[in-house]
Parts: sequence; structure tokens; C-alpha cells
Amino acid sequence: MKKIIAIIVVILAIGGIVLVTHLGGAVKLAIEQAGTQTLGTKVTVGAVNISLAGKKGSIDGLSIANPPGFTSPEILKTKSISVALGDISRKVVVLKDITVDGLTVAYEIGPKGTNFSVLQNNIKSAASSGTSASSGRSNVRVVIEQLKILHASVIPAVAGRGKSVPLPEIIMTNIGSKSRPATTAQVAQDIMSRVLAVSSTMVMKSGLSSVPVSGAMQKAGGALKGLFSK
Repeated sequence: MKKIIAIIVVILAIGGIVLVTHLGGAVKLAIEQAGTQTLGTKVTVGAVNISLAGKKGSIDGLSIANPPGFTSPEILKTKSISVALGDISRKVVVLKDITVDGLTVAYEIGPKGTNFSVLQNNIKSAASSGTSASSGRSNVRVVIEQLKILHASVIPAVAGRGKSVPLPEIIMTNIGSKSRPATTAQVAQDIMSRVLAVSSTMVMKSGLSSVPVSGAMQKAGGALKGLFSK
């Protein structure tokens, strides 16, 4: 009898591992697909681990590639993201808390403008074209009760060189609701717009706009003042 129980336990354990692995893979794919389509630049995730029993998860190695024409490989990357899960169904996933630790944003002025302005224009284009409503293959909607971004920094750079500037703690609440849950693309839009807005404010405070540059770079630095003004 003990051997039978032991075999059942092993089978259940293996089944749980397979379920969590497949669920993590599906979430990883959804993030990469929705993020890439919404932002217009490649989004990659190192790994997603989900424990349904513990109602928690983690996302490691999230990075967003810099648009073409800029020096840094990524415009944004994170060290780790921890997630506290709420209710989960086939249609709606409630995330009670998301904590992003070690976010780094790279701000650059290139010959044709800033990487921030390019990314923001991509987000606006995705929203106006309806891409945000159909990004990814999943119909699952999301509710995020609270999102915290800690220990973040922006690196303002001309020609890829600059000093890191700390960002204030960013807290967002009620992204989507149970009555009107958000798509993964809508979540990406909301979060990225907030991160870029806070980062642009800190870039201005760092005095980058006063750096003596010429031509298109000088014009791009001045244009930052109007970015995210709406």
C-alpha cells in the first residue's frame, strides 16, 4: 500500500512540474509576443516560473531591445520580477502584486531623435491600428492590483555614454479590473508609458538637455521637453 501511495505521489509531482513548466512557457510566449507587437521592438524573457500551489511566480531576464539606430543593446532590462497570484481562470488572470527589482532604462539621443520618442510612437501606432487588441494568440485578460518598481535607474547618454540616474519608486494600481480586464498588450502600453514618462522627467532633471550638442542631437534634446506631456 505504501508503495502505491509513493507511486501516486511521484506521478502527481511529475504532473505538477509539467503543468508549471508548460504554464510558464505559455506566459513567456505571451509576454514576448504582446510586448514585441506593442512596442515595435524585440521583447525577450529569460524564464518564467509559476507555482499554482504557492500562488506565486517569477520572471527573470526581461529585456526590450533598443530601436535600430541606437548604441545600447537594450532600452530596458530587469534583474527580477516577482508575482503574487490571485484568482486564475481560463479567461481572466488576477495578479495581486508585481514587484520589479533592478530596472535599468537607457535613454539615448541619436541622429534622428531619441529612443524614448521612437518607442512611444510605436506604442501609439499599435494602439491606433488596433494591434493592442489582438496581440498574441491568447484571449486571456489580466487584472493587476498593484505594481511596484524598485531600485530602478535611467542612463541618459549622448552617443551611448552617460552616468546612471536613480529613478523614484514607481507604484501603479488597478491596471484593468474584474469587470473590464486588460489585454496583455494594454498592460504593456500602460506600464511602458509610465516608466518612460518617469524616466524622461529624471533625464531632464539630470541636465542632459544642457549638454552642448549640435544639429539633430540638439533638436532631439529639446524635443524631450514635450514628450509625454499629454
